[in-house]
Amino acid sequence: MEEVKQTIKFIDNQKIYEERNKVIIEYTEGRSGRIRSDFQREQAVAKEYRGRELIELLQNAEDAAYEDERTRGKGKVVITLKDNNLIIENTGKPFDFEGIHSIMLADDSPKDSLLKDVIGNKGLGFRSILSWAEIIKISSSKVCVEFSQNGVSNLEQEILSKKPSLVEELINTPISVLSAPIILDNSEHNSEYDTRIEIKCRSGFKNEQGLTVSQIIKNQINEMVQEDVLVFLRNTKELVLDIENEETKHYCKEVSISTELDRGIKKENVEISLLGDVNSWKYSLYTSKKNIKVFDEKKGKEVDKKVFLGLAIPSTHKIENNFLYSFFRTKIVTHSAFC
Repeated sequence: MEEVKQTIKFIDNQKIYEERNKVIIEYTEGRSGRIRSDFQREQAVAKEYRGRELIELLQNAEDAAYEDERTRGKGKVVITLKDNNLIIENTGKPFDFEGIHSIMLADDSPKDSLLKDVIGNKGLGFRSILSWAEIIKISSSKVCVEFSQNGVSNLEQEILSKKPSLVEELINTPISVLSAPIILDNSEHNSEYDTRIEIKCRSGFKNEQGLTVSQIIKNQINEMVQEDVLVFLRNTKELVLDIENEETKHYCKEVSISTELDRGIKKENVEISLLGDVNSWKYSLYTSKKNIKVFDEKKGKEVDKKVFLGLAIPSTHKIENNFLYSFFRTKIVTHSAFC
């Protein structure tokens, strides 16, 4: 009789099981107050990055494109907002155990500082959306997990079964949502892209201005994620915006005529086009990489850091408001004639 071999669908899920078990051990056998400190740190990061939630997630997609040679310089990102669900799909290095590990631990990130062209931090990206996310599901060819209050409840029950004396602390301080993954072995990675992140937004949430999550996301897209977002991103070539009650936008970037100038400056012609539209936006992009000394708090000393400097001059259109960019558009207005 022929032996039947079991197929492992998500190859990194077992490692996430093991990491979750470590969390239980740390909370039940580790230092006192760990649950409270993890929750407070998670909430502090969510507050600090409020207003940049979507940008933080797009930085992860940009970095994933860089980290995979297949997609370096030609990554694609699709943002879908429908029925109070935000979905971000991207090509590039699939989300894996190291990525989930960085989400579960507030001070950890798999983005090695030696990878000179990464611009974000996976843990920060997901902590930033906690205030308006009810369920976060992450799937790729390697992992499939969910972060939600159900995961918190499950983890609390397991912790109390091992250490009932923690009941008072758990009543006063919830467990960090991102410490409590639900591993979805029987789910599917239903996407043509390498990674799919699906966020079910809080239906009753409103911010200080009375805006719902959908309205907040639309505002961030209008302010920071338009055609010019591709100019300074070196690894993302296509961006699709599929927003409810709006026409789908598919932006494409082409880079041509790269010229090396003096003092390590490179000039490129960049054209951003909108699929189905005859109009396009053309820029002369001047870039340079510099090494600077920065103080690393974790290492307690100065370290070398490579920074990317860019100047984009529009050649076919006029910009009414000039903003400073940190790869993505910020809210800082400049007074120069340049982008």
